[in-house]
Amino acid sequence: MGSRRYTTREVARLVKLSAQRIRSYVRTGVVEGGRAELAVSGGQARQLRFDFRDLLVLRTARRLLDAGLPSQRVERALLALRRQLEEGQPLSSLKVEVEGGRVVVSDGDVRWEPETGQGRLDLVAVGSAAAADRAVPRAALSEIVHAKKLGVGLGSEGAGRRNADSWFNLALDREADDPEGAYEAYMRALACDPEHVEAMINLGRLCSEAGDDVRALAYFRQAIRLQARHPVAHFNLAVTLHDKKDHAGAVAAYKAAIDCDPDFADAHFNLASLLAELGDRAASQEHMDAYRAVVQRREP
Repeated sequence: MGSRRYTTREVARLVKLSAQRIRSYVRTGVVEGGRAELAVSGGQARQLRFDFRDLLVLRTARRLLDAGLPSQRVERALLALRRQLEEGQPLSSLKVEVEGGRVVVSDGDVRWEPETGQGRLDLVAVGSAAAADRAVPRAALSEIVHAKKLGVGLGSEGAGRRNADSWFNLALDREADDPEGAYEAYMRALACDPEHVEAMINLGRLCSEAGDDVRALAYFRQAIRLQARHPVAHFNLAVTLHDKKDHAGAVAAYKAAIDCDPDFADAHFNLASLLAELGDRAASQEHMDAYRAVVQRREP
């Protein structure tokens, strides 16, 4: 049996895009699968059908729009990216993000801006001497030791947590414009509170975005050791394992995230996509149905 196909109306509801914009993406070629199956009956209007890969591409477009990019730039960037892909490579296999107002694509260790074709260096490759030092350790715990040498006074347990939260909030504010500054602030949060799980998770995410999967996985696993039922830690672990093509590990981590939070929509969606890639259509459909149910419950 073939993979499930979705109507324009269903896709619009799932990815929060207007039907008009979805049809525009089909016409311009941003989404190619939507044209693959056109149902024509008795002279009636043709109806577009979309598959999992189309949904992933459209969710990427939604994220770029949510990041503040104008619709024309989103379309232009995704079209440029499609032209740059190797033949047969799906756009959904890449990580597409906005950094400093620019679309940046990651494919393993390679990062570039599709609109200009310009390459991007990893975070740790362009930083200060301190950032270069941090590139040497291969595990998160080594970096936590480094953080404790930054000269931050720990004080009492309560004061340490308050200071950690202050550094954490500063890091959040810095992420968009100064990822290295955010990294340093998260490290200082850990210096104040070595069990600050949220800082640990965000450090892991920054490492993953910079292409350093070794440290990213170490941070996520340490976070899980500290809080075994933290759904976001399991989810980020799953995404990084997914990127590394560790499919079995990614499936287990996505399932752990869902076990911690059965309404974790993104975990259901990503797991459905991965299971579809692995050929397990029944399980894939189960999680896609769960994703749709969560989205529908959250609709106003």
